[in-house]
Amino acid sequence: MQTYNVVDLFCGCGGGAIGIERLGRTNTLFAIDFWKPAVDSYNYNLSNKAIQMDIHDLDEKKINKLIDGKQCDILIGSPPCQGFSLMTRNNYKDSNGNIHSGMEQKNHLFLEFIRVADILQPKVIIMENVVGILSMKNQYGNKVFDDILKSFNNIGYNIKFNIIKCEKLGLPQTRHRVIILASKDKNIFDRLEFPMDNGDRTSIGKAIIDIPEFGNDYRYDLDKCFSYIKKLRNNDDILTDNITNKTTDIVKERIKLIKTGMCMKDLPNDEPLKTKAKFTNSYKRESASSLIGTISNITKNILIHPYYDRIYTIREGLRLQNFPDKYLLQGSIQDKYLMIANAIPPLLTENVVRGIIDVLDNIKKEGD
Repeated sequence: MQTYNVVDLFCGCGGGAIGIERLGRTNTLFAIDFWKPAVDSYNYNLSNKAIQMDIHDLDEKKINKLIDGKQCDILIGSPPCQGFSLMTRNNYKDSNGNIHSGMEQKNHLFLEFIRVADILQPKVIIMENVVGILSMKNQYGNKVFDDILKSFNNIGYNIKFNIIKCEKLGLPQTRHRVIILASKDKNIFDRLEFPMDNGDRTSIGKAIIDIPEFGNDYRYDLDKCFSYIKKLRNNDDILTDNITNKTTDIVKERIKLIKTGMCMKDLPNDEPLKTKAKFTNSYKRESASSLIGTISNITKNILIHPYYDRIYTIREGLRLQNFPDKYLLQGSIQDKYLMIANAIPPLLTENVVRGIIDVLDNIKKEGD
């Protein structure tokens, strides 16, 4: 079967790459990210093709050397989204309500993504981002998404977009993401479709119930686990990274006050340990039978385990993001929690890229 060449921009710790590699039909030409712990994690677990680099430094000469004369079939990327996020947007505004200039520069990394796309000329482009990108305005009051559409059109690409609800693909969290698909080839573009609801539903409990409160010994044999767990354990017997960062005594006491379905804002105002939560889901404890909200920085938001009086461990965070248990993040504990928050769930790219490969396969068959 034919393999398709992929370039992965803003690759992070490799979440998108895991989903693509599951299909067994691709070859990664190169991947880049500016953050060393993420690049180290990618290369430790996947093929050693991730490069630590600022995308601004990725010029045509370097690109041509990296692809070595090969055609890029699929370009995928998720430009940093801090200013687009509905959760964090207000934290990056100045006293006049304008987005800080540094955050404006981050938000406009999509222009660098499109610049590289123009050099590579891929058959299909996938761009992933938060839903907030649809409504975000720049410092001049213009919609950022309109700029993105115009920029793709300016380099000759037709685009379509949709909001994908990852829980409908079987992810145990309500992670909603905008997926942009683009192609110059009308025959390809007209056939591109977005993943549909596959009927799978995975609760928090069905994703992490076999992980103990402490230690690295699984609670259940693999044959007693739910299908979601079985796929991610993949017959591995060794549990790793079932650890959290150090928690202060006052945070431990606050966690004990939070019952199932509650978060910090639900505590009585006369509770001495109540604190003004920066985020709406701070100190949130979901039930095991429910979905978790979008995985953000677990330590910053104090996302609490359904049963245990602690935050989710590194391994539990990875499980909820659909990473296999053999995947070992590199860096400090704080680095690992941040990588989990920023990652593209492998289940998302697996479903998106599967549809693209089907389109490319069918067109090739018609041409043979």
